[in-house]
Parts: sequence; C-alpha cells; structure tokens
Amino acid sequence: MKKLVSLLMVFVLVAMQFPATPVNAESSSIAWDESIASAYNGGSGSPEDPYLIANGA
Repeated sequence: MKKLVSLLMVFVLVAMQFPATPVNAESSSIAWDESIASAYNGGSGSPEDPYLIANGA
C-alpha cells in the first residue's frame, strides 16, 4: 500500500511540472477585435449611473 501511495505521489508531482495548455484567443471566433463602442445603451458613466452595454459586439 505504501508503495502505491508513493508512486501516486510521484506521478502527481511529475504531472504538476507540466503547465496547462493556455487558451489561444486568436483561434477563437469571438475574440475581441479591439474595436471601441461608438455609443452605449444608456448611463452617464458615473458610479451612480454606469454605462449600460447592450452587447459585447
């Protein structure tokens, strides 16, 4: 039993050395195209009345 636990711990420690594969935003069809909104759906931009965004497009 101790040998099995030791092997499992070694496996976990070795597996932790490999980073997770990052998500590539460039390959996503919904990536931000760096455009700026020309108008908002409402609001003045103050903390009491924040801008209202209708959609993320």
